[in-house]
Amino acid sequence: MHLIIKESLKLGRKKKIYSRRSSSYLVPTLVILCVSVAVAWGGAVYWSDLQEKRTANNLQKDETVMKVPERQEEEEDKEKDKDAETLQEEPSKPEPPPTVVPESEPAPEGYFADAAFVGDSLTQGIQLYDVIDTNVVANKGINLYTVLDEDKIRVAEGYTSVLKVLESLAPKKIYILLGANDIGWRSESDFKQMYVQLLEEIQKQHSDSIIYLQSMFPVTKSYSDTDNGITNEKLVQYNKIILEIAQERGLYYLDVASCLADDTGALPEEVSPDGMHLPPEYYKKWFSYLQTHTVKVTEE
Repeated sequence: MHLIIKESLKLGRKKKIYSRRSSSYLVPTLVILCVSVAVAWGGAVYWSDLQEKRTANNLQKDETVMKVPERQEEEEDKEKDKDAETLQEEPSKPEPPPTVVPESEPAPEGYFADAAFVGDSLTQGIQLYDVIDTNVVANKGINLYTVLDEDKIRVAEGYTSVLKVLESLAPKKIYILLGANDIGWRSESDFKQMYVQLLEEIQKQHSDSIIYLQSMFPVTKSYSDTDNGITNEKLVQYNKIILEIAQERGLYYLDVASCLADDTGALPEEVSPDGMHLPPEYYKKWFSYLQTHTVKVTEE
């Protein structure tokens, strides 16, 4: 009996020990489980919100990408409409002819009747040889300095300046041939400056006139070889300056030298007794060139 009671007591003690141990493990387990559930639920909520935000941002980007081309197309259409309106408002203007006058159909008879030829003794030969019926405003020895201020042109009342004669004539076409009395001693910069100064005055007087700048004529080889400051190489260089002036001022350049020079670029020896001035037959060559190198200005 005592044995049974002792065994029962031992068994009861063990159960109490087991019960205590089980309860001591249960509480931390429950705590860990609760924390895990809370963390899992919080993570799920956070991930869901993050996904929703990303989806919303992607949709917004897609809308922006779709709208940008539409705006660009609208702006391009507006620009096209503006260009079309501008073209309708501004009538097209004919392109001006090139600075170097190309060959053209021969000018009609009387073309030079309303023209004025400005120059030195080379131009004066038009009048002396009675080459053509036109206005000659020239005299021997005129250069880019005297042409502006000095009374070098003979008229009924005496002598007057080139600019005053041009003002009285009111020519529709003005042909200028100057520089042969300058290049022997005037620098390129001075040459250009004085040539431009003359043109400024002429253009003030005759803004509606067609102005032709003619290249200076070549000289014979023997004349070019003498020590007088005028060579064919120098003439070519100064003619480039005249062409440059024509381009800058929107005027017309006539390469007359090309119709007078031989294969070497010089004036033939046999045609000029002094190596520089032309005989009557070469004046005809000169004017044949001018008649087939004219420009037509279209009135707007």
